[in-house]
Amino acid sequence: MHAEPCPPTSFERAIIRERINAGIGRAQAALAKNGYVARCRGICRSLGRPEAEAEKLAKAKELLARGAGILKMAKTAGLGTGTVQKLNDATQ
Repeated sequence: MHAEPCPPTSFERAIIRERINAGIGRAQAALAKNGYVARCRGICRSLGRPEAEAEKLAKAKELLARGAGILKMAKTAGLGTGTVQKLNDATQ
């Protein structure tokens, strides 16, 4: 008989949330103090997901002005469809 794995309890979730918030706090403090955060994959100068490259956004705006579709525009510019949709909504 196969036992089902138990989902984390609210106590365990609270501990996980606390550890995550502590790590984010340490990263924000290091960023404020040093101007960068040392990570295992290099040095980061900002927290969060990186923004799309400016040249790709410019290409997408050019295609948007021509009236290209979202999927075609995203594939041609090398961006995700969500990014192109946000760009489209911002220009309207």
